[in-house]
Amino acid sequence: MNNDPAEQVTNNNSSTASISVNGASIDLVLTNQGDNPDPVAQGDKVTYTFMVTNGGSSDATGVVITDVFSDLTGMTFVSATASQGFSCTLSVATVTCNGNLTAGQSTTVKIAFQTTSTSPATETSTMTVNPGHTIPESDFTNNAATEVTTISNAICSNCIDLVQDDIIAPATVAAGDNITFTTTVGNIGDHGTDPLHKVVVTLYFFGNLDSPTYSTTNGFVCATNTITSTPGVFLEVDCTGDLAAGQGTIITVNATAAGSSGDLIDAYSYVDLDNDIAEFNESNNGYAFWEVTLT
Repeated sequence: MNNDPAEQVTNNNSSTASISVNGASIDLVLTNQGDNPDPVAQGDKVTYTFMVTNGGSSDATGVVITDVFSDLTGMTFVSATASQGFSCTLSVATVTCNGNLTAGQSTTVKIAFQTTSTSPATETSTMTVNPGHTIPESDFTNNAATEVTTISNAICSNCIDLVQDDIIAPATVAAGDNITFTTTVGNIGDHGTDPLHKVVVTLYFFGNLDSPTYSTTNGFVCATNTITSTPGVFLEVDCTGDLAAGQGTIITVNATAAGSSGDLIDAYSYVDLDNDIAEFNESNNGYAFWEVTLT
């Protein structure tokens, strides 16, 4: 007698699964990291920061990132930077960044403006990656974010308050290449600075910088002093001018990064270092610091 079980139905013992290998395997995800500060006082700098990540399994080439601002009246453009080799430009009221993202890679975008007494009461930033949907993605719902910034009036009455903001520069630069340092100083008080006591922004550079040149806004003038001390030579740059209420200056230093791979260039910035100007708050005058490593 055959004890093997007999099946009544024999046509259900196998199945077939179909897997699509041609679908979208890129997912560009935009994460808003906020504005700083918010609220921002007229005359101070505000920075917008967000990240775009390729969460898919395939590389994304020709990635376009835009940030559209609602009203740039009275907003002075300072900088737009992005990591991973992305390049950024401002046109009218839109910052556009272009680059590539391998699978799992991210770029961090930072966009900075200096506010003035004529800036709007609010500024809306609308960030989008892949705005034209030119790159096929598995999910388009995570491609955008919005940030609203409140721009406030002076924080004090009948006062001057000078604010030293951070230094913007790359973290690394090849020895012998050009390097740019940018910093901003604003008067967030409701009273202009006394012309008898000019606003002085002092920058110190420790390291090898050759052929420095300067550019400023609102009429500031820069002069250089090379100082020899222990442990070596450093560069002092003094930029001088006046600031009305809700006004600021953007100072840019361009130079050649001399030296060898592994060398460091340290930058410091202060405003009113000697406290010649009576202010509402003396604690926000610096210092700002940034370090660059030569490669």
